[in-house]
Amino acid sequence: MEALKLVVIFAVIVFILRLRKPLPVAVTGGIIATCILYGLGFTESVTIIAQSLTSWSTLSLLLIFYLIMFLQRMLEKRGSLMQAKDALDGLCGNRRVNTALAPMF
Repeated sequence: MEALKLVVIFAVIVFILRLRKPLPVAVTGGIIATCILYGLGFTESVTIIAQSLTSWSTLSLLLIFYLIMFLQRMLEKRGSLMQAKDALDGLCGNRRVNTALAPMF
């Protein structure tokens, strides 16, 4: 039953995106669908959202993403990212294998 609820929530997000609405609107629609399907009241929903936005795990994840983007831009400016790609291409000529191997390095 839980999997069906998740499929419905995903379908709501995809449907809103198909209407050519921006991603934040689609995610908001998914949040509303989640609250309805799981029977959450308004105050309970606001409390859960506030706790998830201010929790350390959320903030640390955002910090990690920002650090990765910062490092990526630094490497792009120096041309190191293209050198790494070319080195991976030399290792194996298959782009799919390179895509799978890249996170290891």
